[in-house]
Amino acid sequence: MKDLEKTAKDLTVQTDIYTEVAKFNDKLHETPDPKNIQINEKANNSKYIPISFLEMKLDDMFLGQWQTENFKTTPIANEIVGSIELVVLHPVSKIWLHRIGAGAVMIQQKKGSELMDMNAKYKNTLTKDYPHLKAECFRNACLSLGKSFGRDLNREFESQYIPEFISEDETKLQTIIDEFTNKAELKSKSESLVNTWKDKISENKIKNMVNERYRKL
Repeated sequence: MKDLEKTAKDLTVQTDIYTEVAKFNDKLHETPDPKNIQINEKANNSKYIPISFLEMKLDDMFLGQWQTENFKTTPIANEIVGSIELVVLHPVSKIWLHRIGAGAVMIQQKKGSELMDMNAKYKNTLTKDYPHLKAECFRNACLSLGKSFGRDLNREFESQYIPEFISEDETKLQTIIDEFTNKAELKSKSESLVNTWKDKISENKIKNMVNERYRKL
């Protein structure tokens, strides 16, 4: 009889925990306050939550029991890719949860420089590029916690992730196309770009790259 009572009590406690975990998950997936949402005009008007609000949200929901660790970076061509581990203590289950965030930033170089010419980078540019990379990795890790941290803000832009291989030639051409700051000039040079690069990149791909740049100008 005592064993049955103990089992019943354990099941009741377990059910209570599940209920509390479910309630906490509901909070994680609440729609973020519109006042905390910003627009990045340089990235197709994508929405994001500033780092300061994410940190305050972590303090609020996890009672300050969170930290970041294992920030790692690797230079690739003229970019730096990185990852960071966000660790939070679940306030109900008392289990440490680990989330990995990743990101990449471009090393700022002087206009017209070769992609791999690191001597052409602006002096001390890494003093802001590295913190920027860490912030993007941190933001990416926060997304995995739930909607309240911005998970679905850009669902209209990222409805499906399809990995795409980008060749070195495409990267070089993209650098050239990105230097155009005038629609008329880009339009006048589009045919020349196609003729110059069509042996290395398909014409449709070149036209798509030019059209995308034209649309952004």
